[in-house]
Amino acid sequence: TGMKGSVPGSTVSNNTGGRWRGGAFPVNGTMAGSSADSAFTDNGRGTSAGGAPGRGGAVGISQYLDGSITGSTFSGNTILASDSMGGALYARKVNGDILASTFTGNRANKGGALYLAEGAGGSVSGSAFSGNTAGTDGGAIYLAGGGMKIVDPNFGKNTAAGAGGAIYSAGALRLEVSTGKTGLFSGNGASGAQNALW
Repeated sequence: TGMKGSVPGSTVSNNTGGRWRGGAFPVNGTMAGSSADSAFTDNGRGTSAGGAPGRGGAVGISQYLDGSITGSTFSGNTILASDSMGGALYARKVNGDILASTFTGNRANKGGALYLAEGAGGSVSGSAFSGNTAGTDGGAIYLAGGGMKIVDPNFGKNTAAGAGGAIYSAGALRLEVSTGKTGLFSGNGASGAQNALW
C-alpha cells in the first residue's frame, strides 16, 4: 500500500481526516511522489479515534516520504488531539528533500509543523517556519530519532509549551549555513526549556 504520483501546483484546503492520519492525504505505507508549488491550508482533524494518535494535519504517512517537497506552503493545518504529532506533516522518515517551502501557523501536540520519527535522509533547505505551535515539545519540528540536516534555517516566532520553541531533537541534528546566506532563529519561545533548540 502507499501512494504514487505527485501533487504539482495544487491547492488542498479545508479537509478533515478520518480515523487518525492525514487531514488531506492519509497514506498507509510509503508516499513515492513529490509535492511542488502546492498549498496545503486549514486541513486537519479533531481528537483521536479508537485510542490512536492523530498524525499529520495535512499529510500523514505511516512509513516513508521518498519524494521531495519543493516550493510548497503549509499553513493553518491543525490536529487537536492531546497525543497528536505533526500539525502539517507526519512521516516515519523523509528520504527526499524539503526545499524552499514555508510552514506557517500549523499546530499539534508534538511538532507544530513537522514530526519525523526517524529523521530525514535528505535535507530541509531554504525553508521557513513561522508561527507554528506545539502543545508540548517542538514548536516547529519534532525529531524523534535518526538524523536531520537543516540548511539555511529560518525559524521565527514558533512556540512550544514544553521544550524547544523551534526544534526539539532526540536525534542527530545538523545545521548548515550556505556561503553568503544567513541562518535565522528569532522570537521562538518555550515555556519548559530552550527557546529555540532542545
